[in-house]
Amino acid sequence: MFEPDGLRAFMAVAEVGNFTRAGERLHLTQSAISQQVRRLEESIGRPLFRRTTRSVELNPDGEMMLFYARRILDCMETAWHQVTSPLIAPCSVRVGLTEDIATLWLQPLLTEFASAYPTVHLDVSVGITRELLDRLDRGEIDFAVGKRRAGDTRGERIGEDRLVWVGLPEALHSMERQEIRLAVFPVSCLYRACVSDALQANERPWRIAYTSPSLAGIRAAVGAGLCITALPRAFAIELALPVLDDAGLPRLPGIEFALFGSDEAGSPAEQEFKRLVRREIGKRYLYTGQSVGITEQV
Repeated sequence: MFEPDGLRAFMAVAEVGNFTRAGERLHLTQSAISQQVRRLEESIGRPLFRRTTRSVELNPDGEMMLFYARRILDCMETAWHQVTSPLIAPCSVRVGLTEDIATLWLQPLLTEFASAYPTVHLDVSVGITRELLDRLDRGEIDFAVGKRRAGDTRGERIGEDRLVWVGLPEALHSMERQEIRLAVFPVSCLYRACVSDALQANERPWRIAYTSPSLAGIRAAVGAGLCITALPRAFAIELALPVLDDAGLPRLPGIEFALFGSDEAGSPAEQEFKRLVRREIGKRYLYTGQSVGITEQV
């Protein structure tokens, strides 16, 4: 059987590519991390890493093991909370989510929450972060999950990424001698403000050619070659939209995913939903501040 500490040590080394930094993450010495990984390898009878004097990287067996290690630890954490959490009486949880987060990340969270707490009524509002914060301030929702500029202090940071330009390369090529055509969310959207600031500082001519409050609407305009837009890199990857790196466009800033209204007040059901939100976003964002599968530091 696998030891949880060994799996955590293995995952830390796999994610940071270094035994020393893995030890720093888990507050252990390098030798302790090495010993736990060695015991794991001995228990399955094969190495999990390719080791050189300068680097440590997963071999094919290690890549498979990483997939299962994450599932095992997720199941253990879920089991612990299911068994130790008090029974939750029927109640309502009012949560606000931005439309892109709700579209891409809400389903697996709802599946787990609803199966564990079938008597809890979820009231989910979807909107732009600014609108959700206004509703939070008026007491219309219990908490919100949205985005903020890097360095903003309101809310609890639970992930970070960089905005990137997204669109069809041929669409951008057609704009070389004319103004850039943009697809954007409504006026108070953070992405829209970041794009406007970057283009104005770059003095590149541009115009808003398409507006939609829906991620599906933005995706349709970009996929049709009508416009380009800006999204967090992880969103672009999940939507299978081309990222326009090295396209001569101004660099866009980092953003942070945040939980607003994240204090310990509220029902046990509300606290459980927040825990699942942190975990679901944490699956996609390593603790180094990188989106999964992306090496750029933000």
